[in-house]
Amino acid sequence: MQRNKTMKHWFVIRADASVEIGIGHVMRCLALAEWALDYNLTAVLITRALPKSLEKYVNSIYTKVKLLPKSNNVKNSGNYPHSMWLPVSEQKDAKQTSDIILGEELEMGCPPSFIVVDHYALASPWEVKINRFAPILCIDDLSDRPHKCKWLIDQTFNKNKESYSSLINKDTRVFIGATFALLRKEFQKHSEIEKRNFPNKQRNWHVLITLGGVDKLNTSGLILDLLSQTSIFHRMNITTVVGSENPNLKDLRLKRNMHPERIRLMIDVSNMSDLMHESDLCLGAAGSTSWERCAMNLPSLLVVLSDNQQTIAENLDQEGVCVNMGRAKNLNIQVIENGILNIINQPNKYKEMVKKSHTTCDGLGCKRILDTIMR
Repeated sequence: MQRNKTMKHWFVIRADASVEIGIGHVMRCLALAEWALDYNLTAVLITRALPKSLEKYVNSIYTKVKLLPKSNNVKNSGNYPHSMWLPVSEQKDAKQTSDIILGEELEMGCPPSFIVVDHYALASPWEVKINRFAPILCIDDLSDRPHKCKWLIDQTFNKNKESYSSLINKDTRVFIGATFALLRKEFQKHSEIEKRNFPNKQRNWHVLITLGGVDKLNTSGLILDLLSQTSIFHRMNITTVVGSENPNLKDLRLKRNMHPERIRLMIDVSNMSDLMHESDLCLGAAGSTSWERCAMNLPSLLVVLSDNQQTIAENLDQEGVCVNMGRAKNLNIQVIENGILNIINQPNKYKEMVKKSHTTCDGLGCKRILDTIMR
């Protein structure tokens, strides 16, 4: 997409990415930035560090990056379960963010249209300081801290709005559920034409493994080890997708080299929708990529990597959209093998998962949200 040279309207994104946080928060905000180009809006991402794996995508959607000042890495002792994700106090982060917004206002010649915040260590005290610049759009999925925002997004499937009733103002507009999942345009385009049939018995199953861009605990490596010991390993062609920030690349390359005829390792891919299109089944984290797989009608076995993924996995399993394999620490050969066999030996179940995935998420969440807030 070519940038419209008359674009003057802009908005702010405040989100972080790191080995501890992962890249999911920044990625879903950037998906919103990609769709915002259709509304003649460009984004300014305010963050503490930008992973190299995201640089190409950031440049392709004309998003400016402004880095917050470096800190001495002293974790703050705030009141939220994830306050340790922020290396400064919430108030100091608000001051640093304000300084950058003021500078951008002078350069742009106008204030931002709105401000997106996606950070588990930021809440109402930060938002009160920042909303003097523009209305705030908060992205959350924990319901564990108060917010002072005009709009709130929680893309958790089947979540109840009441979980935020005591945490937001009565006039806050809430976008809740996978209908509002923040996905890049590539998934919506594929979703329109995706037709998935039960794989022919004469060929191997194409299995995709995706446990996030960082996967610091190396769940990808654990799953590769377990798969290689199952009785169905010879029936699979496996593609493992990771980011360059993954601290376990050496181990993953070793596992790939042990089974080069079975395992393909891909780093910093820019065509995830194509890889999902080529796959028959996915073993993946129960986070934001759950909605990408639903948009691609890809049956999945979900692995829970963090507390906020527990509800997603349980809800999708209960509805028959995916199969919840539980916490990564509880995985073993039997759990993996039984989970896969339960799908590949039941064509009707496979087809039903494809059908339910399609109705769960269509990839148009960003458009729905922008249509509303730009109105």
